[in-house]
Amino acid sequence: MSGRAGDPAVTLHHLKTPTGEVGPLDVTHDHVRGTTIVDPTKDPAVLLRNAPNGLTARDLATVLIGGGDPDRADIEKARRHLGRLVDSGLATKTDGIAGGAGGGQQARYYASARHLTAVG
Repeated sequence: MSGRAGDPAVTLHHLKTPTGEVGPLDVTHDHVRGTTIVDPTKDPAVLLRNAPNGLTARDLATVLIGGGDPDRADIEKARRHLGRLVDSGLATKTDGIAGGAGGGQQARYYASARHLTAVG
């Protein structure tokens, strides 16, 4: 974790990943209740659920890095986040279209009906 002692908001980094990358996650700790929650503004599942037109890996990467132009590693990290949501049934994926005269389209991910009804 990175942050100062007693801070209610810190960043959680998973340094050794036995089964896949986790984070970094922005988390908020309630010292009185002893609970910690992931900041919903950076939670890929929440971001996808709140995107009615879905997200591409680039879209998610841009949000996760706080804006600007994500690099290749940022986009791949976002793609892995979205892939895990698909694998868990919380998202669906529409394959992209290869380029050509009209240009290509990136794969787009959408919150699944299961995810929308489980939360809504």
